[in-house]
Amino acid sequence: MAGRRSMPTSAEPATPHAGTDSAAPAHRAPTPPGGRRATPAGGRRATPPGGRRAAPARARTPAAPRGRKAVTEPVVADPTGAQVADRPGDRRTDRRTTRRGGPASPRSARRSRRLVVAVALVAVVALAVPLGLHVQERRQAAAEAAALARQIAAEMDRRAAHEDTEVRASRSLTSAGRATAERLRILTDCDSTGDQPSGPNGRLPASALCAIPGSGMQLRADAAEAWASLQEAFKEAFGRYPCVNNGYRTYAQQASMHAANPGMVAAPGTSNHGLGLALDLCTASDGVAGTSAWNWMDTHASDYGWALPSWARPGGSRPEPWHWEYVASGDRVS
Repeated sequence: MAGRRSMPTSAEPATPHAGTDSAAPAHRAPTPPGGRRATPAGGRRATPPGGRRAAPARARTPAAPRGRKAVTEPVVADPTGAQVADRPGDRRTDRRTTRRGGPASPRSARRSRRLVVAVALVAVVALAVPLGLHVQERRQAAAEAAALARQIAAEMDRRAAHEDTEVRASRSLTSAGRATAERLRILTDCDSTGDQPSGPNGRLPASALCAIPGSGMQLRADAAEAWASLQEAFKEAFGRYPCVNNGYRTYAQQASMHAANPGMVAAPGTSNHGLGLALDLCTASDGVAGTSAWNWMDTHASDYGWALPSWARPGGSRPEPWHWEYVASGDRVS
């Protein structure tokens, strides 16, 4: 038809433009009257050579330099429908990267550090509290031990002071006691006329003690000499020696007896038994008040320097009619 450009048939393939890598789109055929395009023969559109339609060209990713891996930026959908690469610093990208195990945000790092510090503080407190309690218990135990040691030392000082004042380490006989010992001298192997070194209560030296005949009980030399004379007179009256079951006691013996019977036995360091100046008659015989032997003792014991203390007499504060003490020396514990 004159005046119109001739159009290629639909069977002809589109010819690519010269100088381009991709095929140029084919010219669109005019729409025929009636609004529909003409259908090629056979009812199908023409297929380009090769059997497939040409795909739209894709943008090439520039090659990465040697030694480095190519990094492909993630692609997100644009509201307009285009595909846009994620930009660095994009909040959505940062959140997605954090959730997927990428680098954490500064806020998350601070939270992690605070959590680590809190756990460390809890561990320190858990270890420090038991250790502090243990140290406090050790200090309390040490303080109690020190207080007990001071108490024991004070008691020892008190007893030493008592022994120094009441029971002096070395005593001399009074003039009356010396005269009695001279007159009643019987135990020739005891030095009963000189000074009597007594030592601390319950710790007399062996040289200061003498055994009395009959029972073998020990007394200080001057007291033993006076008792030997007394029992000779007792023998003349009854044909035998008085029954004696106790004399000098060591500190340990006095402590043991006091522990067994604290209501009747004096505390160690406070008894005349520890000075060798007291003895006990047998409680089942001569030590019973009112018997003939006891009545004789009550009448004649003072002639030999011996006496029954007022507290030990029947009706006294602590009756012990068997307990006799040598009073002539003047240095007994009252």
